[in-house]
Amino acid sequence: MAEDNDKIFHFEGFKFDPGRPNLSYRSKTLPLKRQSAEVLALLVKNAGKTVTREEIQQQIWPDRTIEFDHGINAAIRDIRKALGDNSKSPTYIGTQSKVGYKFLKTVSAQPPQGGLTDRRIAISALLLVAVVVALIAVAFGGTPRADKPKLGIMPVAYDAQKGPSVLEADRLTSSIVRAVAENQQKLLVISAGELFGEDRPDPSIADMSKWFQVEYILAASLDMTEGKKTVSLRLIRTEGYVHIWAKSVNVEADYHKAILPLVDEISAAIE
Repeated sequence: MAEDNDKIFHFEGFKFDPGRPNLSYRSKTLPLKRQSAEVLALLVKNAGKTVTREEIQQQIWPDRTIEFDHGINAAIRDIRKALGDNSKSPTYIGTQSKVGYKFLKTVSAQPPQGGLTDRRIAISALLLVAVVVALIAVAFGGTPRADKPKLGIMPVAYDAQKGPSVLEADRLTSSIVRAVAENQQKLLVISAGELFGEDRPDPSIADMSKWFQVEYILAASLDMTEGKKTVSLRLIRTEGYVHIWAKSVNVEADYHKAILPLVDEISAAIE
């Protein structure tokens, strides 16, 4: 299936380009070792079918049979870590004991798009929005202003090497957006991670400030220490990039419940 290396595979927000190789989730690149990427390519190309260990050996380790068992086990662990999968209750990689592995999700394959890079496309889209805002201002005789200050919520930052996965960070981002948007009336909430869909790079803090004219930014990072997850939040006023509020809290599986008590503090910190 060498021709499949010219295709890019998509599944549930993930994008996998076996020709590079590169695995990403909503434009965030995920760490994946070379042989792990080769195993993942074999699985996604045969999604829904069991790929036997012998088939994997023939494709990936044809001349290194002594290292095969260790290699395949390490590759599957590496893939599961990148996907945020669990071997006991798998979402992506199913195991047929002593036989092989099956990719459980539906996969779509598309040829790579030529022309502009994702980043340039995102910037072009941002510029288009800025032009539209300017045209509205000209048409109505002034710059349109909201009655409420705008708060841009950035995607949660994380370090995959320290434990958190991109899926956990993404779920936490959604919880923060929902908690702030639904439980206060003072702010207009803009989610940076949802502006352009899963295949566009997230805007930076500078992008949000410049093109969407948000007055405040809420940035967060997810850390894991000794098995405990902690989210650190920073509220930034974009005029002068002044940090006006910060807090760290422990978060468990129910991210929304952990974030909800902070909404009043965030709202109160905004003038």
